Amino acid sequence: MLDNISAAILRQLDYLSKHYEWVPFEQLKKRLDYNEKIIKKKIKELLRKEYIQGIPHAKYNEWAFKITSKGLDAIAFHDLQKNKVVKKLLNPIGMGKEAEVYLALDFDDNPIVVKKHLFDRAKFKKIAKSLAYASIKWRAKQLGKKLYEINVPRAKAQIESYVLEKLYYMGFHVPKPISINRHIVVMEAILDNGFPAKQLSKLKPDKELGLKILEEYDNIVKKAKIVHGDLSPFNILVKGGEYYFIDWAQAVPSDYEEANILYKRDIENIKKFFHLDDTM
Repeated sequence: MLDNISAAILRQLDYLSKHYEWVPFEQLKKRLDYNEKIIKKKIKELLRKEYIQGIPHAKYNEWAFKITSKGLDAIAFHDLQKNKVVKKLLNPIGMGKEAEVYLALDFDDNPIVVKKHLFDRAKFKKIAKSLAYASIKWRAKQLGKKLYEINVPRAKAQIESYVLEKLYYMGFHVPKPISINRHIVVMEAILDNGFPAKQLSKLKPDKELGLKILEEYDNIVKKAKIVHGDLSPFNILVKGGEYYFIDWAQAVPSDYEEANILYKRDIENIKKFFHLDDTM
């Protein structure tokens, strides 16, 4: 874990990033209840660890700083540990361009899943107008912000956490949400005999299971009024005879302008895997 002063600096840089691209040292110092010498010492340590970046800023005639993605990871995990949510990260179980997923332990040594949402700024510029980021466009509209003003990893985490909570307590097959901190979502681990449950894509198609999945997904859309937006055999887990829908960061409300296109694509992905085209 971080020491208290380092954590306070990162927390304030994260907060002030809403108002500054680069946070002037004087503004940072005003929000910290420590003397200047100690703050500067800790800033040097954070710079060495690449948790923050600093530049001599001509506009402010002083040094200015901003938190890095590595620093955001550090403060998010620090706060999750401090709040007794995540005791220890174990092994990665899913590493991709959009997110990293880890098996972890809570403070009762129960297995949980920690999902860290990522952001590729170059990629986002290319696909921001595509269906892949429909959920981010919806979130921006909901917050009354322009697309470039949105913190994408945090928005994806907020969307996923909201959807999981809504669907879980409505009785649908999704992992139980546990906590959210910045761009990180913590949820129930879906295990099968102590190991992470397999993705549907790694199993042989079972048409009866396929019909159950399609029926439940249709109920999610009708009753919860949520469209997954990226449903495929890769984000359905199977444990025994049960299945679980995961990866809800691209979800949109069913009345969103592009929801019907996404819904049809979701259905086609599942029907294709189960060879149900001729039976539906």
